[in-house]
Amino acid sequence: MSKIGDEKIVELHKKGLTDREMAEVLGVSQSSVNYRRQRLGLKNNYHEKKKKFDEDKFLELYHLGYTDREIAEKLKLTTPAINYRRVKLELKSNRELPDLSEVMTLHSRGYTPQQIAEDLKVSLALVRVSLEKASV
Repeated sequence: MSKIGDEKIVELHKKGLTDREMAEVLGVSQSSVNYRRQRLGLKNNYHEKKKKFDEDKFLELYHLGYTDREIAEKLKLTTPAINYRRVKLELKSNRELPDLSEVMTLHSRGYTPQQIAEDLKVSLALVRVSLEKASV
């Protein structure tokens, strides 16, 4: 990075480039650009490209039994972003079956599989697997 002058960083920064974009132009690491930019007292030009989170599509995929990783791939987001949203919505992982006794209790009360899934905050697919295991 020492071969690249502060003037070049200032010039690219004025053009609105982000640290990542400057790093690509300069052929250096993003952290190097970040360090130099901060030492020069320049604000971050990070312009987040907000993706509108499609909660309906997320819930549809979740209730079909897709895992966080699979949902992330389909929505072109990161797995941690999907995990964060799922936890925020208080939904259990689609990798864990719900407690069978809870499923059976609700089933014996006449709940439909969809109602059981909603009540236990798990996917319909997991409720169906649980009911199959219980031979119901």
